[in-house]
Amino acid sequence: MIAFLASILLILFIDSASAATVTQNIPITITATSGSITPQIIQHEATSPTPIDVGGPNEKTWQPYFAPTGAGDTVVFGFTGPSGQTPAVTDSSGDTIPAAVCTADAGAGNYVSYIYIIQPTAGTNWFKVVWSGVGGLLFDFVVTEFNNISSASAQGYNCQAAVTALATVVTPNSLTPANNDATGGNVIYNYTVLGAAARCNASDYTPAAGFTRLGGNTASWLNGDGFGVQTVTQYELQATHAAVVPLMAMPGENCSGGNGDPFNTLTIALKVGSAGIAYPTGIHVVQAVQMTTNTFGSPSLPATVNTPITAFGNLRVFMCESCGVGSFMSADTVTSSDGCNFTKVVDSTTGNYIWYAQGCSPCINCTVSFHTSGGTFFNTAGQYYDIINASSSSYQNENGVVPICAPSSVAHAPDFTPGNNSAGVALAMLGIGNGPGGPILALSGAVSTCPLLNVVDDGEFTCFGDWHGYYYYSSNASQNWTWGILGPGSSCAGTVAAFK
Repeated sequence: MIAFLASILLILFIDSASAATVTQNIPITITATSGSITPQIIQHEATSPTPIDVGGPNEKTWQPYFAPTGAGDTVVFGFTGPSGQTPAVTDSSGDTIPAAVCTADAGAGNYVSYIYIIQPTAGTNWFKVVWSGVGGLLFDFVVTEFNNISSASAQGYNCQAAVTALATVVTPNSLTPANNDATGGNVIYNYTVLGAAARCNASDYTPAAGFTRLGGNTASWLNGDGFGVQTVTQYELQATHAAVVPLMAMPGENCSGGNGDPFNTLTIALKVGSAGIAYPTGIHVVQAVQMTTNTFGSPSLPATVNTPITAFGNLRVFMCESCGVGSFMSADTVTSSDGCNFTKVVDSTTGNYIWYAQGCSPCINCTVSFHTSGGTFFNTAGQYYDIINASSSSYQNENGVVPICAPSSVAHAPDFTPGNNSAGVALAMLGIGNGPGGPILALSGAVSTCPLLNVVDDGEFTCFGDWHGYYYYSSNASQNWTWGILGPGSSCAGTVAAFK
């Protein structure tokens, strides 16, 4: 399951009136400002890219799904694609998208990265990036929603292309924000992603002092050439407009005379304010990170596969389709560096896998280890969910079905009834033998968590023809999951699990 963890997610706000019993309410904590206002991350979504978009030159439209939870929140949207293309960004609400704050372009044959600051209409469910040129090479995105940001204007930025990892550390230039208002705070947000084809393998990501890491894709998840696809995000809340260097340490990035790959590193400053919704009090998906393996050459599977995760909440869930024999997801055990225990559930109908660790404490820089019995990596996809305010006995039940794949959609995949009659979140996945998949067509209010290309096939990075999503429920009424199918869809396997 997974070349993974670039960083991921989507999150919807669940009304506190229907919230589940809360055993833990820990907002995403960053260093307190000198004033009384603290921005918080409402949700974060990220993809796990592959180094080559193998579908060829037809991919021009690229659409991550993302639903801001409240008016006034600020969204940071960072994405990377082939150099030499000029993207146009729109969203489903028809909002005016301001120009990119900055660009880092590593040049012909390499990658170009952008950061946008957007205050979209609440309920927006996708952003769309249309490229003027042809497809090919890497695609990657991160999108993060903050509350308590006063303006969609940057208070400063520093965006550099092809910064070489020297002695395993990527070190951009210093940034000094312009803001020093009465509130006295800035959010510093850094997006670090490959600027050219990978040569080295980072095995972990250590953020700069004072920063918090958001996900990260590491060398543990290898393609057939033996290279990981590195991308990671970090952020900090500072009380003054002091200079900051958002370096990122990457053990393993030392393939050429102690030096490593070139990275695009984009850093912006956001002014603290009082805009946006309050932090949700009920069960709430904080992160949804896509995890994908593109295993050209079928490299051998190590006995232990490690990957970093950021866990703000008290519930962690990994979901993966078709992850049995031939994949590391056939592992019998999953362990975490903080000792929080994972339980494995295998749907007897579909063979889809679910691992969950409940009743955990937040662990900002955890490592999760998948223990395997050998074999080779397998082209497949999954999703990591970081969930806050879940019950200590969060897992309720699951159900799966193998339906007939229609050319345009597949319904009742599956019909699902949560095992509890209170509020919770249903996490769903659909595996497609001959993809690609499309977004969730029903339930109303369900959130898709995979990016969409206008032309894709099973070889694409976008969930490999699979699809994932989640839905906040307030009763045990039956749910009919209906998915879009963009290709012939030779076979489908849908699984849903409930957590409260």
